[in-house]
Amino acid sequence: TWQRMTKRFDTVLKETLAETNADRLVILSHSQGTTIAAYGLGLLVVDGQRPKDPPSKFRLITMGSPIDHLYRYYMPDRYTLCDTRNADIQWLNLYRIDDFIGTRIDGSNTMSPRNVCIGLGGHTDYWNDPKAVGELVALLMPTVSRSPV
Repeated sequence: TWQRMTKRFDTVLKETLAETNADRLVILSHSQGTTIAAYGLGLLVVDGQRPKDPPSKFRLITMGSPIDHLYRYYMPDRYTLCDTRNADIQWLNLYRIDDFIGTRIDGSNTMSPRNVCIGLGGHTDYWNDPKAVGELVALLMPTVSRSPV
């Protein structure tokens, strides 16, 4: 169920932060996992409930996300993005033009990811796509020079 999935995400997030004492957090997610991550990080309101304020200094990377194309399109009153103007957030959304599930996330005037179309390839294997890897490297290691992909 939705509650079990989001509770599990929250437990892993809390334990990871407690064990590592990290000052930054990077979450990579794909497909349904993008909605769980966005909700668990406090970016997505579901049924009028927001779990918490977003942690500071985190990066969310979503790939093949159904947040706009399915969830917010068919259930706009149930799924809304949060006001995160004062949070230290970088959100990168990678999508493919022929992905029938995951598309760009248009967001709102208060929260919108940086959307990057990485071409063709459908809904699977984002992790192995050289264009996706190039975008991840650029976000996570901006001082590393990128070779053309």
